Amino acid sequence: MGITPHLVLRGTTYYFRMAVPRHLVKKVGRAEVSTSLRTVHRKEATLRCRYLSNSLDVYFQGLGMQDGPSIEDIDAEIKAYFQRALNWSLEYNLVFVDDLDVAEEAEGLPKLIEEYQGQLKSGKFSQTVQSDANELLAPLLPSGGKADLGAIRHACRGIAMAKIEQYRRLIGDLTGEYPALGAGDPRFAGMVATDLPPMDGDDLAGKPETLQSIAEKYLEFKKKKGDDAKTRSDFDISMRLVQAI
Repeated sequence: MGITPHLVLRGTTYYFRMAVPRHLVKKVGRAEVSTSLRTVHRKEATLRCRYLSNSLDVYFQGLGMQDGPSIEDIDAEIKAYFQRALNWSLEYNLVFVDDLDVAEEAEGLPKLIEEYQGQLKSGKFSQTVQSDANELLAPLLPSGGKADLGAIRHACRGIAMAKIEQYRRLIGDLTGEYPALGAGDPRFAGMVATDLPPMDGDDLAGKPETLQSIAEKYLEFKKKKGDDAKTRSDFDISMRLVQAI
């Protein structure tokens, strides 16, 4: 017998459970709809479940068409985007900076900042920023829905500002010259890196990390970057580093 979406059996009674689309949780006032179908017979429960599911789909679609994601919701996603950028910068400073010319990297960052500032002033955003904006907005939209131009523009501006603040802070991390950078974007005030971003292949639900697995992941990362000439020595160095922790 096939599985009916949203149909749950508790004891001998069937229940209906359906998640509210993320972008509508605040409007609906709950994250899930759950109710008893008041029957112990699967066939009858299936019919009632499908009726409720179809009715709620129509209802949620109607709510989603009334307006797009709120500015508050978009700003929350922009902060999450910036948090990931901070975590990337932490990884950059701890792991990869030794492979780079720090002075040269720091000198190149102001140019990147100027590029994003130029996009803000002109209102014309790069394809990369627009792609990031659409990806940022996707969780806030109904299935198959599209964001309006206002939401896309706000997301693009937020991403550009996040990039500017990210690179501004990275200059300070690389040079130690934080005072010379002046005040940062107030929307990101108080935010700091919280953890290293996950590496490709990380399985958070799997077995715990070991020193060997950490070193092997670093080796695999270097291989993907095409630095085959240094991978073996990097592996030996990474093993010594993690063993010293």
